[in-house]
Amino acid sequence: MAEVGGQKISQWDAVTGQVINSSLVSDFAAYGLAISGNRLFASNYGSDAVGVFDLATGSAIDANFITGVPTPKGLAVEGSTLYVASCDTGNYIGTYNLNTAATINSQYMQVVGSPNGLFIAPPSSVPEIDPTSVGSVLALVLGSLGLLERRRLHLTATA
Repeated sequence: MAEVGGQKISQWDAVTGQVINSSLVSDFAAYGLAISGNRLFASNYGSDAVGVFDLATGSAIDANFITGVPTPKGLAVEGSTLYVASCDTGNYIGTYNLNTAATINSQYMQVVGSPNGLFIAPPSSVPEIDPTSVGSVLALVLGSLGLLERRRLHLTATA
């Protein structure tokens, strides 16, 4: 849980609701949080930066991992991309490399209003089908059926 006024990030047990660590990260005006592996990303509302912390210890890996993002709020992770919602001038969502902090597109998506939180929907459970592979599989199936029919006719003729 991020406490903007309290300048800290607390860690809670999601099952019991009990506090595990009331000051996992201190002296950081966190607004948005995102997790990737053992790293905790937090937008620092007060310094136009996004920091990255060790999730187990709370120690800063780089408190200024991404800088120059006006009023960063919501964060989300997908694959190796970190999405950062900025709600100062222009209200946009930027994309950054999760491992290097390199800017992919600082104004990836313009939004109306103030983007406070982000959520990335999981991919569809219906797999995409490559039309070229469908043709190959269909040809294989039809060819196999043809061979089976030819063999059946051959067995019938010799019996």
